[in-house]
Amino acid sequence: MTETEIAQLNEKLQDEDSVLSLRKKAMILLGLKMGLRSFDIVYLKYEDIDWKNSSIRFIQSKTEVEINLPMPAEVGNAIYRYITQERHTKPREFEGRALKVLRRIPIFKEKHNFTSSLPIN
Repeated sequence: MTETEIAQLNEKLQDEDSVLSLRKKAMILLGLKMGLRSFDIVYLKYEDIDWKNSSIRFIQSKTEVEINLPMPAEVGNAIYRYITQERHTKPREFEGRALKVLRRIPIFKEKHNFTSSLPIN
């Protein structure tokens, strides 16, 4: 993504009147601010979030390695709003359940070469 695209996306995320659902905002922030892959977002569970230490710990699907990432307040707040306002659930009721931020894994119909525009040094 270009810096302009990232800025535009951040602007949409901050807009309270945005058409983006709380689920979509949480999903985008998990990917944009924390670098989580869509597959890992799909299987993220409530227990993976350490609210006290502001971090997310999970087994990365691609490498099967445990990852522990600091969670920015913006991401934590988005997840909390999704749980309490859009899902209308108390956070404790989520224990043992997947957050279901993504309903399914995105599938690209065409093969993309995302590195073709990167400068070679």
